[in-house]
Amino acid sequence: MHFGDHGIGDLPQQLTAEVLKTPADLIMIAGDLSYANGDQPIWDTWFEQMEPLLARRITMTAPGNHEQKDFGGEAFKNRFTHPPKPLSSVIGQGSPGSSFYSFDYNRVHFLVTTAGALINDGTLVEEIINIEVDLAQAALRRARGEIDFIVVMQHYTIWTDQLGRSPANPTLVALEENIMLRYGVDLLAVGHDHVYQRSKPMGLGLPNPLGYVQVLVGTGGASIRLFDENGPQIWSAAEFIGVGFCRYAVSPGKIRGEYYGSPPLDLSDEGRQYITGDFSLQDSFEISAKPQIACQLCAKPARSSDILLADYEAISRHTRERNRHDLRHC
Repeated sequence: MHFGDHGIGDLPQQLTAEVLKTPADLIMIAGDLSYANGDQPIWDTWFEQMEPLLARRITMTAPGNHEQKDFGGEAFKNRFTHPPKPLSSVIGQGSPGSSFYSFDYNRVHFLVTTAGALINDGTLVEEIINIEVDLAQAALRRARGEIDFIVVMQHYTIWTDQLGRSPANPTLVALEENIMLRYGVDLLAVGHDHVYQRSKPMGLGLPNPLGYVQVLVGTGGASIRLFDENGPQIWSAAEFIGVGFCRYAVSPGKIRGEYYGSPPLDLSDEGRQYITGDFSLQDSFEISAKPQIACQLCAKPARSSDILLADYEAISRHTRERNRHDLRHC
């Protein structure tokens, strides 16, 4: 199960109650968890409200821009224990509690990234190298038949039709997508924009049957937004306004996704922040495992840091500009 952009108000609690009713083995929260923004008692309230869920479900989280507003992400790192960084087992360093990490759940490999949300902690260079090596290893394991799918989760979108956000830091977005396409990532789970939007399988903004599917679930309840009136997107397959979560059922060779949502009472500025309370199926889709020949083609060696970081000055500048914008406006 996957959602992002949660919080502690009435809408987040309605979402949590609905999640508790729905069986799931693993929950992925795509950033912006408590919206504490430096006010630590809000974190305490969030954990108290989430305790019935966290006590029963394995839950993994990614940091978002509101975790950055919380002492540069230090509160997030101190309050969660995550698996070690992807390269820790290779180089013998690292410890649990990392803001970026990877793990397997049955035959699915998960990589959780910060997408530069915590760039001020000085680890983005290390993270980019970790992403490259981890996905290269995952692609090789998939070609060997050890896993079926590769999933990446982060807070920020790669593609969105929210004005001023797509792409908000073009050089990092371009590098991330290059890595995901190179190693054949199947699913990108994100948040940040407070809407639901699913892409077609795509690459470079165009439909591509061998590309990845981006599932944007920023509908955890922090607020409900509308879509910008900038025309239909060639890459977009489904949209929803309201509060909800996406549930994934994984079987051999297939991921079936179902998005359950509750629409707002109405779309006015005031009525939009209240929901009907009736969660129902709003979207369903399937992601098939890549053909064996495609898996073999994606089993490529990891590239050197010289190649990955050739544009790092621009990556750093654009990411900091995006983060400063979020600090002011989110």
